[in-house]
Amino acid sequence: MFYNFYRDRLGTNSVGSVRWGADETNGYGIQDEILNTRTTGGSAFSSHSNGIISFNTSAYYRIRVSANPQLRAYNDRVAFMIWLVIGSNNYRLSQSHNFFGWSYMRNTSDGAHGNIVLEDYRHIGTSETLQIRNAIDINNRNFDDSLAQNEMYNYLHLQIELITEDDI
Repeated sequence: MFYNFYRDRLGTNSVGSVRWGADETNGYGIQDEILNTRTTGGSAFSSHSNGIISFNTSAYYRIRVSANPQLRAYNDRVAFMIWLVIGSNNYRLSQSHNFFGWSYMRNTSDGAHGNIVLEDYRHIGTSETLQIRNAIDINNRNFDDSLAQNEMYNYLHLQIELITEDDI
């Protein structure tokens, strides 16, 4: 399955804000609208709603995420992080899987671009969900800042491949 997200459509985070980033208290950012999907091979093993992927087949999966953030209206130093939440497992800064990464962008005149790629394998059970969250750091290395929705884009692509229905 391939999921391509709209570059600038953000969902309301846990405290009601539509922004890139934030923190645990103020809710993390999530791109909530999928532009299109493509399926190769057999039948679909997942579905989506509001940017959250739900699995209907318990299996071992290869998960690959690529993000290409672009600053648009904010022209200074920004570190942009993305990570996965799978079921109840939050992989923000986790050493157990390669499910987080960030890009540092700096440009004081016309915006900047970055590139983030995550890839790893994991067993995911039926009815578990997958979310891609984002956080921003502007000035303190804590990734607890935020930017308005119109201040950046993020070209986000998710690829999920079912490897085997066994937990290996």
